[in-house]
Amino acid sequence: MSAPNTDTTPAAAPARQSQVYVYADGFMVSCDGMVAPRTERYTGTMLFAMRDEGIEVEVAGRQQRAQILLLKPFVPKSLNALAQPFISIGLNPTHPKYRAYTRLEDPGFVNLPRSLFPSLTDRLQALWAGYLDLTHARRVYDHAIDEITQMLPPLRPMDPRIERVTASLAENHRQPLEALADKACLSYYRMSHLFSNEMGLSLRQYVLSLKIHAAARCIGRGMSLTATAHEAGFTDSAHLSRVWTKAFGGPPTRFLNRKAFSIQPTNGASPALEEAA
Repeated sequence: MSAPNTDTTPAAAPARQSQVYVYADGFMVSCDGMVAPRTERYTGTMLFAMRDEGIEVEVAGRQQRAQILLLKPFVPKSLNALAQPFISIGLNPTHPKYRAYTRLEDPGFVNLPRSLFPSLTDRLQALWAGYLDLTHARRVYDHAIDEITQMLPPLRPMDPRIERVTASLAENHRQPLEALADKACLSYYRMSHLFSNEMGLSLRQYVLSLKIHAAARCIGRGMSLTATAHEAGFTDSAHLSRVWTKAFGGPPTRFLNRKAFSIQPTNGASPALEEAA
């Protein structure tokens, strides 16, 4: 395939490891194929097949062959795409458009044809083929989220009290949750209930997602699992491994395998995540 002439920069010949981009507000993975057991990710997830035949996914107990698949956070998913290249994009709960994915109706996924997004398909192909540098890869990430999310129902503005809570957690995700109630001028029970309604996940799940993402940045920098667990706020490396495996279908050591995964040195993380990493 020749390099597209829009939003591309010639790069070195692509390595055939899975390319992993970890951002402050989400992640992106470009992969030649993968088989993964049941996962329940905290992210709002988009899967893009690189071929017209799509990829095979079991989601919410239903077998799907999809060209583009949108997934609600925490919906169980198993991937059977050993030789089916794809790109996966995950929106963290900190992303301003995350809440749109928590509102996906049951059974929690949407299957879309690639023909709806011709320009997006070209950009994703360029990313997968290895034509894009880090700056243009981030543009593809943003463009994909914008293009897909505009098809979802619009959201009303977030309650300002919950905005104060999320802003406080961005500064320090290790603070006692009960202390956040005072900043929201609410009782802890009322704050927890309102947070779940606004964000589509519980306050504790939200904090856990911040810890997982902090751990991802630590792993990307080659830190040991013990150091990663400490820096990200987990009890120990065993706790980190249990949570990570549930979200990503394998232990963190799998993603430290440089023959299989190349974690790109992206920047633009929030100060809290940079400090944690």
